[in-house]
Amino acid sequence: MGGQPLFALNLVGWNTSELSSDLLAEVLLGAQYVAVEGGFVIAGGHTVDDPEPKFGLAVVGEAHPDRLITNAGLRAGQSLVLTKPLGVGVITTAVKRGQADLAALDATVAAMTMLNADASRIALAAGATGGTDVTGFGLAGHLGRAAIESEVDVALEVDRLPTKGSGRMYLR
Repeated sequence: MGGQPLFALNLVGWNTSELSSDLLAEVLLGAQYVAVEGGFVIAGGHTVDDPEPKFGLAVVGEAHPDRLITNAGLRAGQSLVLTKPLGVGVITTAVKRGQADLAALDATVAAMTMLNADASRIALAAGATGGTDVTGFGLAGHLGRAAIESEVDVALEVDRLPTKGSGRMYLR
């Protein structure tokens, strides 16, 4: 959204009967690494016993209210810029089914662990006003919702969507 993170809280669901404390320590160290890379502090958190492991950060930051990038901020004539490759959900589903290609899995993990800080900074410098993530509802679902919230029509050239490579693509 164009903000600068200040601090975060770890939120953990951990299956203590099946997963070791050492593995949890690795997860928390990974979060600490991300915090250092992102320039914020992890100020604590909350852990619960859960049969399905989950981890996330609740992040508090600051942003100028006139420079927020929101899903209601799309404007007619703007271009869509994808800053990460599409297909993460497809690959993670393949992993769950034991059908993921190792190279695809490596690329997916790299995309999921890449911070959005550079993309945010570049978007703000370029005057971006609208944006959304592309997660569980896919590109069409998230872009469609942003178009509704922004009260604009969106033309998406499907043949220009990236299917290989970096996933960075400019659409008009």
